[in-house]
Amino acid sequence: WVTKFLYSEDYDMIEFGLFIMKRFLYFIANAESLGIQIPQREQLQNKGIQAKLLEIFHTDKYKNSRKQLYSASIIGLIYKALQINSEFGKEIIDFLKETIHIQDQYDASVQLQSLQFLAESQQNHELILSGGFLNELNNFLKDDKKVFTYIGVVTLFVKLFKFGTPETKEQIWKTISRDRVKILADYGNDDDTQKSKSRLIKKNHYENVIVIAGELYRLLIEYQNKEQQGPGMNQQEGDKQIQTENKQKYQQKEEEIKEELNVKQMEKEQQQGDEQKEQQQLKQGNEQKYITQVYQILEQDGK
Repeated sequence: WVTKFLYSEDYDMIEFGLFIMKRFLYFIANAESLGIQIPQREQLQNKGIQAKLLEIFHTDKYKNSRKQLYSASIIGLIYKALQINSEFGKEIIDFLKETIHIQDQYDASVQLQSLQFLAESQQNHELILSGGFLNELNNFLKDDKKVFTYIGVVTLFVKLFKFGTPETKEQIWKTISRDRVKILADYGNDDDTQKSKSRLIKKNHYENVIVIAGELYRLLIEYQNKEQQGPGMNQQEGDKQIQTENKQKYQQKEEEIKEELNVKQMEKEQQQGDEQKEQQQLKQGNEQKYITQVYQILEQDGK
């Protein structure tokens, strides 16, 4: 029923419909596991709703309005964990990246949410990372006036890192301010600066940013430790893996030999059993033959 608002001729009704649809799809997308597409995707694409959203996005009188913002955001949500359509993908992603700089931090956070879900597909990373976008995200983390966007920025960093290529991880590692992430994650000493930042986050109802920043900081530390181990450690891990595989092969071969021996033993026992049975039958036959002969002799003597 919400989609009916998109076809209204009333300016405010269209914006209301877009707002409701955006919130609805966000909750659905957020409820899905990482890397899983939203179940309504095909329905939204096949029933012309996506085409209507693109029409609204491209309408001149809606430019620089929330209608354009929300329509782009909804298209981003539709392509959660999926490569965005190449016909309009670059245009939508570039628009989302540009509009995170708008003054209204709520609207900026809406655009960041869509970028987060698009980042769950590695195939969208090239478009997202183009134009030095990681530097822009890092600047957001260091801007004390953009607290409401912290949650979106750290979540986007986490997803780019989790779904990214080794090159993307390295790029994030070189770009991001790890000290700033550490402060947001509430790690280290509780000095006055850190307490101030933590209070600022909580004051603005963004306690979750501490948790997600903590996850991001953990990913960065794990990456650092892995890089410090170097190729020598990787070689050791490779040798260890080979040893493990060889051990598994040996154990498997040993089990096969045991199984083969068990089969042969069973066959031997079966053969011995058959021979014993045959000998017993032969013995019983001989005894019966002997008894018969004795009876015959006795009968002759009786006569």
